[in-house]
Amino acid sequence: MGWEGWEAVGALAELFGAAAVVASLVYLARQLKMTRQVEQVSAFQGVFNGFTQHSGIFFSAPDGLALRGLQDRDGLEPEERIHFDHLLANMLNQLEMSSWLIDAGLMSEEEVEPVDWWLEHKVFCYPGAREWLVEYAPSYPPAFYARMQKASEAAAQSAAVD
Repeated sequence: MGWEGWEAVGALAELFGAAAVVASLVYLARQLKMTRQVEQVSAFQGVFNGFTQHSGIFFSAPDGLALRGLQDRDGLEPEERIHFDHLLANMLNQLEMSSWLIDAGLMSEEEVEPVDWWLEHKVFCYPGAREWLVEYAPSYPPAFYARMQKASEAAAQSAAVD
């Protein structure tokens, strides 16, 4: 085999090498996409499970503490108020994870819309929760505080109309 024959074999080997690199990159891209999807589902499931657990704890507090605090936080005894504040904070901390997941690109704004609805229609529709927000707002990151504030304002506006 002459020099030209070896050049052809070399060119063919380079072509096969380039095809293998492209195939490897395509495979890697698909694997990354699948991993990302699994991370998104896992993140959403984690927020959902944590919230479900904490909301169950919140609403099963003894002597109707959750509902009494939501309706009239100032009417609670000091020990009850501390307990109520802690329970509400724990439940909202689970929802706060949704803001972190948006920032990390693991959830979209659309996926978090149910959180916003829940904040407005199930939490901040009560005056006790709105009072709590005024007191504890500085302890939350700006993005989640903005979500809570928006829900609180919408709930207060709805309450004023009713």
